[in-house]
Amino acid sequence: MIEFTQKNDYSFEIEYTRNGQPVDASGYLLTMVIKEELDKSEDDSNALMKKEFIIQNSPNGIITVDLDSDDTNIKAGRYIAECQISRFNQSTNKYVFITLDKTQVTVNEKIIKDI
Repeated sequence: MIEFTQKNDYSFEIEYTRNGQPVDASGYLLTMVIKEELDKSEDDSNALMKKEFIIQNSPNGIITVDLDSDDTNIKAGRYIAECQISRFNQSTNKYVFITLDKTQVTVNEKIIKDI
């Protein structure tokens, strides 16, 4: 489960393993999508948030996802997140997609107090 306060920076880690062994995901593309509900469609046009970046340094299978305040500028509520990595396989000339995680996301309201 992921939980963050809207409009705040937030970081979390995903462990990528195959048969219990860490996999170096450096150079892969990570795509994270937050939607109101899980759907089987690959259409992300209704996503509340979509973030993509090239994984820079993950030799031990640990992928750090950094969300900034623009990424977390989502109405408070409960949603579904999916994280997927992909890479281009030159021998088959096709992209390989691997879904890492589907989890619940709770976005807490940011409360601003007058001083």
